[in-house]
Amino acid sequence: MLYSLFQCYNAQKVPSIEPTNWTTCDEFLNGTSSFNVSSLFDIDWKIFYFWNTIDDESYTVRFSPATPVLVDRFKAELRGANESIDWDDAVMFMETGIDFSALYLKTTVPGKFRLISTLIFQTENIDILIFGLKLVPPGYLGIMNCKYRLCYALAPVDKMPADKNILPSAMTMGFRGDSNYSYLMKYDLHRMAQYNEDDADDDEQMEVDAALNIEEDD
Repeated sequence: MLYSLFQCYNAQKVPSIEPTNWTTCDEFLNGTSSFNVSSLFDIDWKIFYFWNTIDDESYTVRFSPATPVLVDRFKAELRGANESIDWDDAVMFMETGIDFSALYLKTTVPGKFRLISTLIFQTENIDILIFGLKLVPPGYLGIMNCKYRLCYALAPVDKMPADKNILPSAMTMGFRGDSNYSYLMKYDLHRMAQYNEDDADDDEQMEVDAALNIEEDD
């Protein structure tokens, strides 16, 4: 996705409307005194709740350590960048089920990162965005695009909250915003669309069969 938090990360695809009454990055990270990135590694995370002004779908996210070879690739692409980048701050790499990936660089604020998308390998003038990440009990992950104030709630794919617990689980993120919905809403709409299409096909076939029967009777 998708106009997502991660494409998000593709700043050109995010609308210029700023939800000023939504939770800020500082508010989102309030109380986050430390953040251990290794706690995210080797886990398939899946989005179960969205705060997003753009229609989006769920997908998986996976984090891994930022290897020297990977960092060198980014460094080569941004050699002529105007802003200063301390490559020693690169701590992890993110891959997603929507064929989007990015490098995370730590900041002095726990849970706040600078994000550099792999889109820099394809085009110029990709923004370096600020993202906020935090873990909440019993092990859910919140990811926020600080500039556009978009937020997603994620869980390990094998520990997704039960349907009845999705909303209360999402509320543990402490994010305030409108245009919020669960991944089940998207699934149900998609399933209903397929159902309606199947019904339409059945109706068309019935009309054809009826026409053939009339011709045979004649």
